[in-house]
Amino acid sequence: MVVEKTISKLKEYGFVNDEEYIKKYIEYSITKKFGSRRIITNLKQKGLYIKEKDIDINSETLYENAKLLALKKLNIMAKDKKNVKQKLYNYLVYRGYDNEVIFKVLKEILNEYDGDLL
Repeated sequence: MVVEKTISKLKEYGFVNDEEYIKKYIEYSITKKFGSRRIITNLKQKGLYIKEKDIDINSETLYENAKLLALKKLNIMAKDKKNVKQKLYNYLVYRGYDNEVIFKVLKEILNEYDGDLL
């Protein structure tokens, strides 16, 4: 009985609102440069289920974030030129980006470096 009253009060004050939490979490995740898949996985771990199509992230933002991450990772790997493409791909997959974005970023980065990385 006490639990139900507490939950009712929390909902009344707006402290228990899954939709609002999801929206704020997505905004936060974008600042952390997570991709859609990582956001969905993290929300699922919190018991909140959302589909990728329901995440409203500008594709250009996803692309720019993925590119920034890849370039940052590339600078870290500057000394080790082995398997750069595979390492960047794996890193971006881990961060939650889909193949379309990853391949676009890798193609651009590899073109900028004229194949010096392979």
